[in-house]
Amino acid sequence: MSALHAVEPLPLRAVVYVRISRDPTGKQAGVERQERTCRDLADSLGWEVDRVLVDNDVSAFSGKRRPAYEELLALIERGEVEAVLAYHVDRIYRRMRDLVHLTEVLERHPVEIRTAQAGHVDLSTASGIFMAQVLGAAAQHESARTGERIVSQQRDQREAGRAHGGKRPYGFKRTGPGQLEVVTEEAEQIRWMAERLLAGDSQRSVAVALNERGVPTSQPGQWQRATVRTILRSPRLAGFIPYKGEVATADGEPVRGGWEPILDPTTWTKVRSMLDSAKRGRPPSRNLLARLLRCGRCGSTLRGRERLNGGEGRVYQCLDPDRRQGGRCSAGVSIVAGPVEDYIVNHVLEASRGAALARVRAERSVDGEAWLAQEIATDEGMLLELADDWANRRITSAQKARSEQIIQERLTEHRGRLAAIGYDPLPADLVSLDRADFDALTFDQQRAVIELFIDHAVIHPARPRAPRRFDPERVGIVPKIWRPSVEVRR
Repeated sequence: MSALHAVEPLPLRAVVYVRISRDPTGKQAGVERQERTCRDLADSLGWEVDRVLVDNDVSAFSGKRRPAYEELLALIERGEVEAVLAYHVDRIYRRMRDLVHLTEVLERHPVEIRTAQAGHVDLSTASGIFMAQVLGAAAQHESARTGERIVSQQRDQREAGRAHGGKRPYGFKRTGPGQLEVVTEEAEQIRWMAERLLAGDSQRSVAVALNERGVPTSQPGQWQRATVRTILRSPRLAGFIPYKGEVATADGEPVRGGWEPILDPTTWTKVRSMLDSAKRGRPPSRNLLARLLRCGRCGSTLRGRERLNGGEGRVYQCLDPDRRQGGRCSAGVSIVAGPVEDYIVNHVLEASRGAALARVRAERSVDGEAWLAQEIATDEGMLLELADDWANRRITSAQKARSEQIIQERLTEHRGRLAAIGYDPLPADLVSLDRADFDALTFDQQRAVIELFIDHAVIHPARPRAPRRFDPERVGIVPKIWRPSVEVRR
């Protein structure tokens, strides 16, 4: 051959990586524009686009997982890519730690990186790494400033009583920036849900009932236990501005929104306390004296169950696992359910004569509920302020942790006491009771009446050689004393 012919190099196999932090519309318009720009760049370089990896609506600064970026790194490590195209370096990394990791990967598996806005990213030389670090530091700084602006804007909105954006909250519709208006039909369902939960229904049973009645949700899908919980825990229902799931505060006071509340603050606080203290997966008991009877020998709670050994009817029996022998308490404490329930009901009816029922109902609800609700709201506001103090370096991590522990312990106690007061499902005009009135009440209402007057009852072991019939001397009733000024306030 008289002349050497230059061999034209093969085009590089390139992967286009595109990312956008926020895509509230879900239309991916931002990433599609980035992809078009990157494909134009590939054409100008003579590279072949082998595949496109997309992280849509994913921040590179938050530290959350970026599945497409992780796939890109895996392709590089397997040697299946020769070049990477991106719109800008801040699409690939916005944190210095991500740049350090990318540099380590490229040291083992070098590839070309080109961007439409920042040009060639050379991580194979000290100068190239330095320039990448400068660009990375600028991107990280801008992300931090953006976060600060968003936090500041949200704080201003909260303190002004304006709602944040996002999906439409159930029970409300948006009428303008930061403005909400109650949706009457949905508000009625929220009040019904709160009433049923306070009456003792489980979150799951409420969700099932809503589905059976064909009540639509604000988003496509069926009612679930979690849906009921999320809706009823929202501070919006009581007219408060929410912040990280709690009531937003300003100068230690809860911030009210500019809309009508669906639930009054005391009722909402009570509902949320019950939700927070609820045990999952435990079906409600249908024994009238469940959790009210205690073993006279070991002090454990008696459990209602069907009679063993083929016997008919129910019994309340001590099954304390630390003291049982052959499945029963060492003292053999058990009592037939029907007679002891009748005995305690008769005691309650006698105790409720005259004005006693109306007086006890008033004492149990007014002072205790209002005071505990206020204490809970105050402590929740303190937790939010504590987080701000720590974020602004006014307190140390150790001070924050210790203060949080003290406040959380107090919150747990107050929420438990508020839930223990319980909702009064009795008719408002019920001021006296006889046996016929009691029998006409629902199971939950009968339980509510008993718990107004009975703290618990102690069931003592049967006396030796006693007749096999109900013995009232075995039952020691401990009455409930409603003293809000002593029992509720410290």
